Amino acid sequence: MKNYFVMGYQPEKNMIQNIVSVAYFVEDLTHCKNYEDYPFYRKSDIKSFKSLFMVTKDFKKYTFDILHDDPNRYVVSVKFLEILKSFQIPIHHIIPLVVVEHRNHKLRLENQFFYIQIEILSIENTIDLVKSKFTYDEYNSIEDVLILKPNENLEVDFFILDEIGIKNQTPICSEEFKIACEKEKIRGTKFFEIAHTPWLKGDSLDNYFAELRGETNVETLKTL
Repeated sequence: MKNYFVMGYQPEKNMIQNIVSVAYFVEDLTHCKNYEDYPFYRKSDIKSFKSLFMVTKDFKKYTFDILHDDPNRYVVSVKFLEILKSFQIPIHHIIPLVVVEHRNHKLRLENQFFYIQIEILSIENTIDLVKSKFTYDEYNSIEDVLILKPNENLEVDFFILDEIGIKNQTPICSEEFKIACEKEKIRGTKFFEIAHTPWLKGDSLDNYFAELRGETNVETLKTL
């Protein structure tokens, strides 16, 4: 049986806190002269993307290796992408991403980041529902995780769970994957043994990390 860990996002000093409030994606940079020129841009179907620009106010803070965007979409560094590939993690889309400073488009990071979509796994196929414990909302959907116990025969090295609520949809990885990340000095992450993950600390791992940084009233989810 593999040992599993939860990956939380713990930004270091001078590292971007989240994507949503300081950046947006655009396919055609010529339509954007500065940050205020373009509304926050998102497209549900990313199959047509051949490349993307990320226009950002925090150009100098793109020092992370993996950062959550949508539930199963991430901005990842070349280094982290290579780890995913080495473990043969299913990735639906890999889109080259150019990070651009919003006022000076000549300032850019090329060939350093990718926008990817990772497969989400069903909780029924990955988690021991008898030994795990959850709280449920009025619609009988999982609201909070109390105890998460992977199936004993699970052999996946990196995955995101469906059906557990967006605030808990942070990556789960094997010990072997964790060791690979530590060897490559992947930045901006903190690993918790799955049995000791502070799921309910401030209602989400995001608030847990905010408390560690001495922040309060954090509105944006920053778990991976």
